[in-house]
Amino acid sequence: GACNSTETSLSKSVSRAPARENGGTLSKNGEAYVPPGKKYVQDKKKKAMGNVMIAPEELNGKIIAEYIWLGGSLWDLRSKSRTLDYKVKPGTGDIKMLPEWNYDGSSTGQAPGNNSEVMIRPRRIYRDPFRKGNNVIVLCDAYDSLGIPLPTNHRAACMEAMEKFKDREPWFGLEQEYTMFHDKPFQKKPLGFPKTGFAQSQGQYYCGVGTGNAKGRELAEAHLRCCLYAGVKISGINAEVMPSQWEFQVGPCEGIRMGDDLWFARFDETTLPLSFAMNVVPVRRKKIFFHITYA
Repeated sequence: GACNSTETSLSKSVSRAPARENGGTLSKNGEAYVPPGKKYVQDKKKKAMGNVMIAPEELNGKIIAEYIWLGGSLWDLRSKSRTLDYKVKPGTGDIKMLPEWNYDGSSTGQAPGNNSEVMIRPRRIYRDPFRKGNNVIVLCDAYDSLGIPLPTNHRAACMEAMEKFKDREPWFGLEQEYTMFHDKPFQKKPLGFPKTGFAQSQGQYYCGVGTGNAKGRELAEAHLRCCLYAGVKISGINAEVMPSQWEFQVGPCEGIRMGDDLWFARFDETTLPLSFAMNVVPVRRKKIFFHITYA
């Protein structure tokens, strides 16, 4: 798949990185020298994955549905998995086939401890670019035990507005910027920044090409492909004004789908870097963060 192939190419590039030991290219035992930071990441990944990645067709006729929703900070995406005995199609046509679920809202800052049950209702189904096969990711929104939308559930009010004015066919285009950070104990800095100081001033990086300018292209490309695989209306990507800063565009989308596709793309963007030993966070640079175009 697109995601696996990109991860494999990155793993090869890491293993072929120039090795250094006393000015040479090999360690004392003749093996390729791996810096401590990279060895930590490689060992961490091996322990996490092990040999448990079973092929989708070997799940005894089951599929896995990953339910995702927003937590109490309105930025903390949450998820949990359930197995199903039947297949569902991406989109909203089969959405009523998926059961509602619940979670402990007191652990996400959305409910008190003495009345903590929060219900999540499936709203849109996406193909799962990580598990693949017939597995899906299900975008949900949250309600209290009486069926009232939580104060953090802005999707419910947005859906009401979209239904009210659907005859106007509202179209949206969205632009989300983000920055990649090393996930290493020795270097918590944006990808491409020097160990000390800062990167050069903007100019060469915006829509740049080449290894010196387009830092993190592997991850940005993998994110694009995973979104396309899942069914997101992602329309493009480009490098931004700082090393490791990128942008993706969602749309044009009509109605509530603009928010659904954006949040799935953010979930994808948050989950995918685990394969690359990186973190991804939104960033402000020249007061640029997120753009919306409405027509």
